Amino acid sequence: MDFKMQLLAAAVAATLTACGGGGGGGADSSNSLSISGGAVDGPLAQAIVTVYPLVEANGHFDIDRSGPAASGSTDNKAAITGLAIPLPLAPPYILEFTSDANTWDINSESKEPPSIKTLRTILTQEMLDSGAKIYATPLTTMAIDLALGRNDDKAALLIDLKKAAKEVISTVGFGLTD
Repeated sequence: MDFKMQLLAAAVAATLTACGGGGGGGADSSNSLSISGGAVDGPLAQAIVTVYPLVEANGHFDIDRSGPAASGSTDNKAAITGLAIPLPLAPPYILEFTSDANTWDINSESKEPPSIKTLRTILTQEMLDSGAKIYATPLTTMAIDLALGRNDDKAALLIDLKKAAKEVISTVGFGLTD
């Protein structure tokens, strides 16, 4: 398995388990929690990074786009910068990376725009407590979207994420295993 596939497998496994793997930084002097990590569709430089709360809508949980919990961006090395969630925390959240005209894939030789314009993953309390970096990939995006569409409470959503991740990997995982 090549390095990119290993990275995708690790990111899916780490970010979609309810018991850790993703993460953040730590509380800073402004009473917020800094988040580090990035988006991988080729690492995305100069992407918009937004943290959204979840809301119950029409019998399932969905992204509450009425007001983000926090926002930041990725730098020229595709690392999250300027993203801090205000305390007290109320996870789970959706962490979304959005591409605009300034976003580019750092693996491309001529600063090509990314193939996939929006990537997302989930932020659980365990992930935020761990302090590890958070990554969103096409596979985490598919698993999040699948789980959001079929759950009507937060506890069920968090449990279903493991199932959704396995379904996505078995369908489009390109030979990845659990």
